[in-house]
Amino acid sequence: MYSSPSGSPSPRSPSASTSWRPARWTMCYSRQPQPSWRPREWILLEKTSIESLRAFLLTYVLQRPNLQKYVREQILLAVAVIVKRGSLDKSINCKGIFHEVGQLISSGNPTVQTLACSILTALLSEFSSSSKTSSIGLSMEFHGNCKRLFQEDGLRQTFMLTMEVLQEFSRRENLNAQMSCVFQRYLALANQVLSWNFLPPNLGRHYIAMFEATQNVTLKPTESWREALLDTRVMDLFFSLPPSDSSSLPPNARS
Repeated sequence: MYSSPSGSPSPRSPSASTSWRPARWTMCYSRQPQPSWRPREWILLEKTSIESLRAFLLTYVLQRPNLQKYVREQILLAVAVIVKRGSLDKSINCKGIFHEVGQLISSGNPTVQTLACSILTALLSEFSSSSKTSSIGLSMEFHGNCKRLFQEDGLRQTFMLTMEVLQEFSRRENLNAQMSCVFQRYLALANQVLSWNFLPPNLGRHYIAMFEATQNVTLKPTESWREALLDTRVMDLFFSLPPSDSSSLPPNARS
């Protein structure tokens, strides 16, 4: 599903070219909790190289289902940073990302669906807050603009993909332990989406930090969300969830 671009090294030998070493782009796992990016290096890269790197990292994770959880999450965090950094200058095809995640979800393989959930969770975590994101050497305004862009389209696509999984699983009479775990992970993802603190337009950097420090988040999506949220299938799904499942959703989604 994720094939290495023409001329790029196989995920099995990432050291074939120094420009492809994941350590250069991600992090030293034992020392840095978050990746650090240098803007001056980014602008020197061709768009095809950036897209190829993103595909390479996802392929690397997909082909290694037994990676330690921390390693997998840090690589996916690096992917999320690449997507965020390239979202404004269009060096990354964000729609392509969600198409690929949709393919993982439609595979029907619980392990692959769990990976898809981890990708979406990493994207949400990176885009959700302008003050608690990875250090990529850019201004608060940049982070705010990325968040506004994501909440208009990427967040909505995340919600729709999440609903697709939850609706599929809710139609099954019996879920084994692995499927039940996947179901719970996507419920937690739905919780993240429905707890999103939508950033208003034209908010200065000083006010962004104050706005995102608000503890009581009320779901206030933009007009573009109307169709997705008022879909009768979404309403039916949440009202049909057993109490033990729906309790993982935020109060504003249960009321």
